[in-house]
Amino acid sequence: MQLSLNDVQRKDLLQTRGLINGEWVDAISGSCFDVLDPASLNKLATLPEMGKEDTEKAIEAAHTAFATFKKTSSRQRARWLRKWNDLCLEHLEDLALILSLEKGKTIAEGRAEVTYGASFLECATLKKLSLELGGNSPFIVFDDANIDRAVDALLMAKFRNSGQTCVTANRIFVQVGIYDEFTQALLRKMKGFTVGPDAKRLGGNVLWGGAPITDYSGYFIQPTLITNMQKEMLTTREEVFAPVVGLYKFSTEEEVLELANDCEVGLGSFVMTESIARSWRVAEALEVGMVGINVGVLCACESPFGGVKESGYGREGGSSGIDEYMTVKSMLIDISE
Repeated sequence: MQLSLNDVQRKDLLQTRGLINGEWVDAISGSCFDVLDPASLNKLATLPEMGKEDTEKAIEAAHTAFATFKKTSSRQRARWLRKWNDLCLEHLEDLALILSLEKGKTIAEGRAEVTYGASFLECATLKKLSLELGGNSPFIVFDDANIDRAVDALLMAKFRNSGQTCVTANRIFVQVGIYDEFTQALLRKMKGFTVGPDAKRLGGNVLWGGAPITDYSGYFIQPTLITNMQKEMLTTREEVFAPVVGLYKFSTEEEVLELANDCEVGLGSFVMTESIARSWRVAEALEVGMVGINVGVLCACESPFGGVKESGYGREGGSSGIDEYMTVKSMLIDISE
């Protein structure tokens, strides 16, 4: 059964105007845009296209409100955050459905996103400002890795939300000694899934997928596996943001570190190895903000999330996320007689 916005139970969750100064309003200019379901290309809603004047109005309203809000006790703020968290979880199914239709993700992914977002409210880890500006995460598989575990971790790191997350494994480096065995193990798993030209030109070998799915009217592409990837290819420099796996071959630890760090961004990375010494050595050498060792996920509200280089600044989550929200004030007091 295909779900639609008509299946949302709490109808006031479906707002088609912007919230400014406590009121739902249209854009001052009257401009608007349509939101399409990427799976069917059906129109879901029409929303106001807010511009410079709307933004300035919202900033002024927030500035005015802060004059009194800053006097609110931390206990009261905690109660509000807890209530917000509870409301998100109370209406989990409705919010997950809205996310699923808007973004083209599965209901399960929608539930996970709402739950993950609500966990930040529960831990009260708000921030003044932090910028996460994208990544190009390397996924490194060494000869001594457990292949089955590495394949499972890659499937999670690459195909979660169809490969469309900021920390998705983008450049998969496999050491030469297990390159062929790893490729075949990954191919077997990918062939069980249900549901490009530049790589082919530079010598890439498409083992599986590689074409749009034409059975549906929306935006669908086959899960794709490409071997013989070269650093000159477009996907080496840009986020793929799609269910496309490209395998790069490397020989030494020094070589793969040079390849992994040859990037303008540095958000997340993944390392597959059974060596504790190597895991520490490589994690320290990688120019990123987060490293997953033998795991395919990097996100938890208890852990600081953020990157280095052009991936942004600041952190959200953990105690570092609270620090982003705080302002240091110094008091110098003369206590002499």
